Amino acid sequence: MATSLVTEIESRSFITKLQKLVFSSSDDYSDIEISCDGITVLSERYVPDADGNITLYDIAALLTPYLIASLVSNVSISWTTAGSPVASPTTFKAIYTSAVIQETSYDFYTTHFLTHCAEKVTALGRKEVLYFYVDIPTTPRCTAYYSDGTSTTQDYPQTFSDVDTIAMLEVSPKNFVAQGKTLTSYTIGAGSRVMKFTVTPAVPTAPALLFRNSFGCEETIYCVGTQQLDPRYNYTAAAVEDKYRNVGVEEVKNFAAYTGVLTVAMSNWADDLFRSTSIYLFTVNQQTGVLTRGREVTITEAKSLRSNDADFLPNFYFEYRYSQNNHNIFDKTVAGRIFDDTFDYTFE
Repeated sequence: MATSLVTEIESRSFITKLQKLVFSSSDDYSDIEISCDGITVLSERYVPDADGNITLYDIAALLTPYLIASLVSNVSISWTTAGSPVASPTTFKAIYTSAVIQETSYDFYTTHFLTHCAEKVTALGRKEVLYFYVDIPTTPRCTAYYSDGTSTTQDYPQTFSDVDTIAMLEVSPKNFVAQGKTLTSYTIGAGSRVMKFTVTPAVPTAPALLFRNSFGCEETIYCVGTQQLDPRYNYTAAAVEDKYRNVGVEEVKNFAAYTGVLTVAMSNWADDLFRSTSIYLFTVNQQTGVLTRGREVTITEAKSLRSNDADFLPNFYFEYRYSQNNHNIFDKTVAGRIFDDTFDYTFE
């Protein structure tokens, strides 16, 4: 009599690869336990089916609450066979993602940054970040290209040596500006991972958002289309002392925004904003000029229509509101501005 794990698991695996675990068993039952960073998340007794299999479904959903904070965790799967604990439990590094990945985990994390974006358009004054999974000690590099046809390549001053962690790179275009030259593009490399940034003239952004992507990493997105503010008021009225009065007013500041025209690669990435559950305004501190996390917002409607027309340009529309319930926010803005001071002074 014996029980064995049939499902093959990579030593470093994205959790969406773990939709189910299959055990083959000739035992009457088997006690199965799954732990994440030493915390037991499952401990149950299972009886094999008529084919001698024990199948556990939706393991990704089981691990997600534990991985969403750490992003990388040690997972152990142990079980009993013939009534005794298995001699060698299965252990692996679980990497958080909510995305379905076609290739193996190894092929993905060694060749991709942790983002849906394959290339990006940016401008001076914007903050850009990239994340990647460190499987071996890695020294990132950047090649910057200038309008005069010259280029420079340099290594980052830091080597990321802590393996099985998520590393963040600050890749804002200001870091690659050269005296007397105009930066036109740059590429960031980390091992076999490569991301290209095209630098365009700076234009007003409304809004700039910081959102958690499908890999649990925070990215920035800058919308350059028309933005609108449409406050909505819900009144609760009643007859009070022979007068009809509003006894309650609920105010919701509802914003509508367009991403502006996107490349095809960036349009796929913009969908990650619409599926995110953690989004903040990304604002400029008027005293220091530093970009900082602003108010949390919630997207209430999004349209990301595609077309195969030859002249189609991706340009997505979405609506959002402040996540907080009280929208009666004291406004310190000057006359003539459309929005409150969670936005920069582009709108003066």
